[in-house]
Amino acid sequence: MASLLDIGRSAVNAQREALNVTGQNIVNANTEGYRRRDASLEEVSGIQSELTSVTAQTGLGVRLSEVRRAYDTFLSENKRSATARFESSDAFVKKLEQLENTILPTDGDLGVALTAFFNSLGEVASQPGDRAPRAAAIEMGHTVSNAFNTTAMMLTDLGEGTFQEIETRLTEAVQNVEALGNLNGQLRSSNFGANPPHSLLDERDRLIDQLSGLLPIHVSIGARNDAEIRLGSSVAGPLILSGSDAMPLTAMISDQG
Repeated sequence: MASLLDIGRSAVNAQREALNVTGQNIVNANTEGYRRRDASLEEVSGIQSELTSVTAQTGLGVRLSEVRRAYDTFLSENKRSATARFESSDAFVKKLEQLENTILPTDGDLGVALTAFFNSLGEVASQPGDRAPRAAAIEMGHTVSNAFNTTAMMLTDLGEGTFQEIETRLTEAVQNVEALGNLNGQLRSSNFGANPPHSLLDERDRLIDQLSGLLPIHVSIGARNDAEIRLGSSVAGPLILSGSDAMPLTAMISDQG
């Protein structure tokens, strides 16, 4: 049977460990990807002695049973799905605004030039024998041609800029997938089984959150806490990460409508 001093010492040690966990939460309050830990204490049960068949009920004190990581799978998956939808919609709206600013009517744009050109043709039709309206119509024709060329160049620049942004985001996504592959290797090779270091799980979830802001993904967590990533919101999407194997991702422009 434990003495009062042994029981008291177990309480001091257990509470010290719990305070260490609390301190870790405080100092990492602003750390990106860090998830709060909770310390769980449990009684150290008494053991049955050789002198009695009844287990001692006084116990042996208290100990730290486990440190749990604050994580909700359902909330995390919904957050990632919402992030992917928001980022996709936000990028679409921004590009649509740029397209509208390019083609919507303004002073001296293509629409104004076409209107002036057709007005000049009307003047030619009403005064067929006068050379001045013809010269004005020819000049307006050159203006319309330049307006078409300018608009085409602006749309081409917009398309090229959009593709460059896609390549930049895809490069960042590839880096995240490769980092997740390395992390999967660490999780699979660890000897901690179902309880790997929480720091690895925090980093895994941080990388997945970043990736969900770049691409629509479907995430499956394996038995060794490694992440399997598929492109798209469905489990039937193409596999881009399995274990340590990261699949290459490339962007290309298709001429098909």
